[in-house]
Amino acid sequence: MDRDRLERTADHLDTVSSREDVSFNMQNFLSKTPDCGTSACAIGFLINDKVFSDLIAIPDSARTGVVGETNYLPFYNDGTLRSEQVPHDVWHSISKFFDLSYEDLDYLFEAEAYSEGDPDWGPDCIRAKDVSERIRALLKREKKLL
Repeated sequence: MDRDRLERTADHLDTVSSREDVSFNMQNFLSKTPDCGTSACAIGFLINDKVFSDLIAIPDSARTGVVGETNYLPFYNDGTLRSEQVPHDVWHSISKFFDLSYEDLDYLFEAEAYSEGDPDWGPDCIRAKDVSERIRALLKREKKLL
């Protein structure tokens, strides 16, 4: 687990919560349109706001072949992959970046993990602050195990 990257992520998400120029959306990695501005999930904001230089966005069109896409995918550029290689498993790239298991990634960054059995839940109910709090809880839990 890369504690430093997770702590920096939590700190950054706290700043996202107070911004009015963006939309936090755990169902959408990163989308930029002239009409709606920037909409992104936790990982999307790390990339959009250039928090980490080795975490980048690639146009989804690189994977789908659809030209003119406004959606992007996260990619951890660890220096071992050529730029023309496209990750087909986005979670693998993010797992390497944070050094986390898929289970922990789902717990932190998968929208459905926040439903907790609530019938009125919807992805639009998740705030950036919810994700930062969950990251800190995971870090605290892991520290106790050490």
